[in-house]
Amino acid sequence: TAWFFGFPIFTFPIAARSGFAIYHVLDFTAALLLIGLAIAFWRRITDMGLMSTQRFGFDLVPLILLFAIAVTGLALTASSTWWEGKFYWFIALTHEIVVVLWLLSMPFGKFFHIIQRPASIGVTLYQQVNQDVEHYHLPDPAHANRAIGSGACRRCGEALPSQQFINDLKGVLSDLGQDYDLGEDMGQLQDYCPTCKRILRGQAYYEMMGRRFL
Repeated sequence: TAWFFGFPIFTFPIAARSGFAIYHVLDFTAALLLIGLAIAFWRRITDMGLMSTQRFGFDLVPLILLFAIAVTGLALTASSTWWEGKFYWFIALTHEIVVVLWLLSMPFGKFFHIIQRPASIGVTLYQQVNQDVEHYHLPDPAHANRAIGSGACRRCGEALPSQQFINDLKGVLSDLGQDYDLGEDMGQLQDYCPTCKRILRGQAYYEMMGRRFL
């Protein structure tokens, strides 16, 4: 008898095909998953478009973990059915570890908050320390709309996050191979506020169009 929260749903004979199908439904889904993974891996190693943009940690690791989940799950059935329970505890422990790792790797999942929440606190502390909290709300005598200890937009003088934050951002982008140098003594794009960034982009489009509108 199949039960759901203490309520009997339906009754079936264990030796019947329905019983076999119910007991092995996870095995069937694991087999289907392996077929899908084989197709996905084939595309990942033959499609030049995917190969040029894929990243190991974001695109291949989830597939590898899913493959490990399916294989260890099928191994549990094999151990209990054909191997007389040999290696069952080791396979079960491996299966559990792989499943937890897969859940942790899912972006924006519940387990992701274990990492995300402390990281968000670290970001807040980083901003507070670098913005010189003691003087942050005091106006800069030279610029009424700028606070002491903060950076300023190169174009309009609007207050930006701390200069240390801007320097760190430039360093990270440089490490990633992204160059936003505007040339002609204009500095880098990170030296401007969002409004001025849009203005600079519009001016660049205007120049590209030969100083005319469509």
